[in-house]
Amino acid sequence: MESENSQSKISEEKKKALELLALTDTLPQIVWTANPDGILDYTNRRWLEYSGSDEPIDWGKFVHPEDIGRISSIWMNCITNGLDYEAEFRLLRKFDSSYRWHLVRALPMRDSKGKIIKWLGTNTDIHDRKLLVQTLEKERDLRDRFVSTLTHDLRSPLSAAKMSAQLILRKIGDLELTEKNAKRIVSTINRADVMVCDLLDASLIRAGKQIPLDIEECDLYEALQDLLKELNDLHGHRFKLSCPSDFTCYVDIKNLKRLVENLCNNSVRYGDPFATVSIDLTNSDKVIKISVHNFGNPLNDEEQRILFDPLALNDSARLKESAGRGLGLTIVKGIAEAHGGTVKLRSSMAEGTSFDVEIPKKLKH
Repeated sequence: MESENSQSKISEEKKKALELLALTDTLPQIVWTANPDGILDYTNRRWLEYSGSDEPIDWGKFVHPEDIGRISSIWMNCITNGLDYEAEFRLLRKFDSSYRWHLVRALPMRDSKGKIIKWLGTNTDIHDRKLLVQTLEKERDLRDRFVSTLTHDLRSPLSAAKMSAQLILRKIGDLELTEKNAKRIVSTINRADVMVCDLLDASLIRAGKQIPLDIEECDLYEALQDLLKELNDLHGHRFKLSCPSDFTCYVDIKNLKRLVENLCNNSVRYGDPFATVSIDLTNSDKVIKISVHNFGNPLNDEEQRILFDPLALNDSARLKESAGRGLGLTIVKGIAEAHGGTVKLRSSMAEGTSFDVEIPKKLKH
């Protein structure tokens, strides 16, 4: 009778164990067990789907080579000291041969005397979440660096305006000096205003919106002549404008001048300091084309890939050597696209670097 009761009890325990194992196959995580020495002896169906193996195996065959040393040390320490196990590492997925990040946890199961009789563990795929966190951290770092740089840049025009105002106060009766310093104040405040506008427009672009435009009829050639006169006064006679004499079009002239100014400043910052920067305008039946060209070291593929991204200049090994907020080319791209156009880059050692902006031609707004 006692023997029958014992057999019945064992059968009931086996049934419960089988039900428990079946239950683990319904879970989204990889579930596994290991003996007291840490050797795996069971994995649920999720491991088969992930790895293609239906047998408990050596995890080391699937762990990323860069992670194996770190997690092996942690695992052995937990086995030796009976500690709860937790680690993040990458595991090879069979169907696409990719390594994905997993959060792996395991708890020791003990008998009535406290002796470890089994390890019960789970693997949770956290790859997408981890990549998202890394992206957010990178954006936060770039944003912090941008704010720091912008704050530094704004101090320059504001300090110049303050100094000019102080000079006016010291010599109120000197009309010539007052006029000169008043113009300087206006100029420096305009520079600060441009910085703030760049920041606001970059924020719109990052939010997936377009820069607002004020389309009007204008003579693009005449407008750019005025702009390049200011740039030549600032940088020396570095800029040459070529275009047909009649260049009437419907555009947002203020923003197109800002586009050309950003491209010209970019050429001064990164191009050959002694070479001429050329601006060529082409007026066809369908498009308006603005090309800004400079000579200098060409941009490599990685720099070209990130060049128009907001804050990218601050994140580039070579480009960050020059001071700048990293928004100029983002604004260029945003202005071109707001007009329904495009901006393309050509860069080589032999030909130099050219930015080609094409805008669909509009007869009227």
